Amino acid sequence: MKTRTPFVLRSQAVGRLLLSILPGVILAIAGQISLPAAAQAPSPKQTFESWLLSCEDGRPPCYISQSIQLTETGQRILRVVTGHLGPEGRPILHLTVPLGIYLPLGVALRVDEGPQHKAEVQTCTADGCEATLLLDTELLASLSEGKLTQVAFLDAVTRRQITVAVPMAGFRQAHTALQQQAASR
Repeated sequence: MKTRTPFVLRSQAVGRLLLSILPGVILAIAGQISLPAAAQAPSPKQTFESWLLSCEDGRPPCYISQSIQLTETGQRILRVVTGHLGPEGRPILHLTVPLGIYLPLGVALRVDEGPQHKAEVQTCTADGCEATLLLDTELLASLSEGKLTQVAFLDAVTRRQITVAVPMAGFRQAHTALQQQAASR
């Protein structure tokens, strides 16, 4: 958490004075204000290999995500987000793919050599086209145990399939941390 100082120290003497009394002030305040553990905000971001656990403004709902970018240009070609963000807090898998895909076929997802899952594109924004799948226990188990997930879609002009590889390293640990965050609210 970044702390912003509301003024600029104009001399070293003032700075040393503040630094000498600041720990005492913080301890005095901490002794008077104590939040229960469940009410404390989760850390805003944690990394689990290729996955990032994030909480908006440090508060639930939290989610895990991974963005895949082109090495040459740095352009994001896929963002995968999962969390209890669906109706009634149900777990979902949300995919954001680039603009310019062939919309009628949507997006396909396959974990390792498992079955293919299809997601319809719901909307396209400036960030890309978005598709969502409800995350059932079977798909969640596949993602947790999998090594590589492939997300495929077609280019709208050429109808050429574009397949993006998503490494699953760290997904299980990130999802476990996500579950712990959800249980603590």
